[in-house]
Amino acid sequence: MNVKKKENETIDKYCLETSAIIALLQNEKGSNKVMTLLSRAEKGNVLIFYSFMTRFELLYQAKTGTKKWGINELQIWLEKLKKLKASEIQYSEDILQKAVELKVESKRTKNMDCSVWDAWIAASADTSKTILFHKDRHFSFLSIRNESIL
Repeated sequence: MNVKKKENETIDKYCLETSAIIALLQNEKGSNKVMTLLSRAEKGNVLIFYSFMTRFELLYQAKTGTKKWGINELQIWLEKLKKLKASEIQYSEDILQKAVELKVESKRTKNMDCSVWDAWIAASADTSKTILFHKDRHFSFLSIRNESIL
């Protein structure tokens, strides 16, 4: 979860979940916390990641027109993430197995059944040892490191 910066100093690693990026795109509650995190990344104090499934979910929503923003606004933010050297967490068999475990766990935990997309994203964060940065309540019930922007 942490990367060594200098001797005895570590850098936290965060995985931006779809809801955190949407909060930025729509200037929603919590977007200030995401901006603060991105500022810390600009200064080299944290590392930023996002799941391949987050990119899929954002592209899907942009192309279906279900949000107040479209593909052009999304591309601007994806470019900003690239400039921050944000890394996309790619598919792996470990992520697949963890996503299945988390989906089952969510179904059994306080009726907080997360979507398949969210199970993939949470598994991406967990297997890459990052802190999932999100806005969705159901992530708080999963056995992964996470931090809400609310």
